[in-house]
Amino acid sequence: MRPVFIAASPNTQSDDVREALRQLVTPWRWYDPEPVAAFEKQVSDFF
Repeated sequence: MRPVFIAASPNTQSDDVREALRQLVTPWRWYDPEPVAAFEKQVSDFF
């Protein structure tokens, strides 16, 4: 696992930390292709 570069987000809120921890303890969600497809669609619509 790569370390987090904390200088990249100096305004991190407590809810951001909570979400990061939630993502770490739910690895089965990492491989769900649906959110990736939705993100790619949003990016392609933006550009």
